[in-house]
Amino acid sequence: MGKNWAIVIGVNNYESLPRLKYAKRDAELMRDFLIKQAKFDRVYLFSDDSPDYEGNSTKPTVVNLRRVLRQLFNQPCLSRGDNFWFFFSGHGTRYQDQDYLMPIDADPGDINHTGIATQYISDRLSRCGADNVVLVLDACRNQGGKALPSMGSSTALLAGQKGIISLFSCSPGQLSYEVDALKQGVFTHVLLQALGKVGRCATVEQLNQYMKSHVPELLYHHHKHSGQTPYTRVEPIERSHLILMPQYAEPADIEALNQAAAALRSDNSALAEQLQSRAIAAEAILDQAPPAKPFSRRRLIRLAGFAATGIGLGTVTAVFTRPSLSPTPNDTPSSTALPQPDRSSAASATFSPFSFKVVTVDAQGQISEPQQQQAQHFIQDLGGVALEMVVVPGGNFEMGSAASAATSPVHAVEVPTFAMGKYAVTQAQWQAIARLNAVGKILEENPSRFKGANRPVEQISWREADEFCKRLSRHSGRAYRLPSEAEWEYACRAGTVTPFHFGETLTPQLANYGMSRLETTPVGSFGVANAFGLYDMHGNVWEYCADQWRKNYDNAPSNGSAQLDSNPNYTRVIRGGGWLNGMDQCQTVFRIHYGEDVKSWTLGFWGGSDLGLRVVCDLS
Repeated sequence: MGKNWAIVIGVNNYESLPRLKYAKRDAELMRDFLIKQAKFDRVYLFSDDSPDYEGNSTKPTVVNLRRVLRQLFNQPCLSRGDNFWFFFSGHGTRYQDQDYLMPIDADPGDINHTGIATQYISDRLSRCGADNVVLVLDACRNQGGKALPSMGSSTALLAGQKGIISLFSCSPGQLSYEVDALKQGVFTHVLLQALGKVGRCATVEQLNQYMKSHVPELLYHHHKHSGQTPYTRVEPIERSHLILMPQYAEPADIEALNQAAAALRSDNSALAEQLQSRAIAAEAILDQAPPAKPFSRRRLIRLAGFAATGIGLGTVTAVFTRPSLSPTPNDTPSSTALPQPDRSSAASATFSPFSFKVVTVDAQGQISEPQQQQAQHFIQDLGGVALEMVVVPGGNFEMGSAASAATSPVHAVEVPTFAMGKYAVTQAQWQAIARLNAVGKILEENPSRFKGANRPVEQISWREADEFCKRLSRHSGRAYRLPSEAEWEYACRAGTVTPFHFGETLTPQLANYGMSRLETTPVGSFGVANAFGLYDMHGNVWEYCADQWRKNYDNAPSNGSAQLDSNPNYTRVIRGGGWLNGMDQCQTVFRIHYGEDVKSWTLGFWGGSDLGLRVVCDLS
């Protein structure tokens, strides 16, 4: 059995900074959890009044903290198969482009000498010898409306480069809140739930999803706002399947970890062996567990959710059979024969009904019971790959929102009936069309960062999306194109007037956003659509529109057509938000733009991996 060590720090009574109420208690509760539930062998606690350890003071001063980081890691103290966690609850800040944790005696006028740079902490932790190092920072604390400048993203980048899994209480630029009713910081409270018997999160990915969902929800309940979004940094992405709490691991988690190890075998054999050894250890614990109880509805939903994100699908389907709520892009309904392309008009396509489920979400994030609905669609053959096109009935709606200059003025639009892709274009669909002769531009067959036939294609430019539509039109004899902004918003709303077609808010159970999964998900993963039968209209990948960018809706068309002019240098609109974006950017009305040839942008590892498309087809 490997060793499990930790350093846990909590500071309330700052000498020169605003005092905190519950950081010390957060650290003590984390210490208790690591010792009693996670069975850690050694936990070094540094708090306002923690007792001396082996003759050394554990008051969280800059001298004491730097001493333990220096002495403990002069030589590797752990080895492969061991775990080391570093937890800090207190003030953190950014100074001269570096992130700092603030000890109890930190001087805000001399941060570079009295704070502890997270770069130094990452460097020392990487020397411990353990192959699983976890950095947990509940920093950037807000107390009485006073706070230091918030930490940035450099800590995540540095830790990721050193193979450290990083858990942050809030996103760069945000604050981390304490809650009097809980007598804790909201992040640490939810973290302990997630790692314990409430959340039963076994893997890094499950922990990340739980935190993303529950911290904003709990903060809203107590503070009436949700401006704190935790995030997790892990590199490479395969390490997101790492099992942190093996006592909660299920067969699907172990299978996912084995698959991640296999995927890394040729590129990083050392990491592949580490992941596989963790899978073996978790399997040994699972084998010792008492026989499993019959699956509850909650557990089935949880397993289904893992399968939906592409994790351990083979294992999950061996455990139980989950009926498909709607056909996937490569499935054809058994009741409908795949029609051959009609070379005259889409009006002669073979339409058939399909069923789907719709849910609503209230302002607190509570999801309603699914309601069964039906719509019409037809199947476009792409040479053995199916493209499902949903009929969007025409109608009138109020486009835009007065809340932003970019979405004003609100104006009435009449949209004729058209067909729209049930899902964003998948990689299998893109490849089928990319293999056809070019109309005006060469298409890369497999441009996406996150590979998978049923994942949305990404890392494509507007011009490439337009070329896809032109090739598809020539192949099918039907008029395929990118949607206008008005068509896209009308289709997304599906008769609603709320920020999302689900309702007042969004949750990670219904959409892929806010880096909750650190990658794209296969289309239709969440099993619910809007009232028109369209899936994934919020998050996963941005979707290109035909419109050239205008800073507002002055003189916008009222007939649903795109805003265009003859200027070839205009940028193009994208809608819907992506897996990288926060909830606000996934709202129905939100709009931004990119240059027509842009398919990658500067954000380090992730650049351009959330730019996709969804096609429409004229029915007149």
